[in-house]
Amino acid sequence: MTDSGYPWEPPFAGTEAEHVAGALGRLRATFRWKTDDLDAAGL
Repeated sequence: MTDSGYPWEPPFAGTEAEHVAGALGRLRATFRWKTDDLDAAGL
């Protein structure tokens, strides 16, 4: 299988470590997206 093409998605096929790293990357990207426009008071 090939990768999804989205950097925040875990790989379709890979080792357990690659899936964990991919899932953490997705969480980081989601958090960054949701907090991007917040100032210090908003955080």
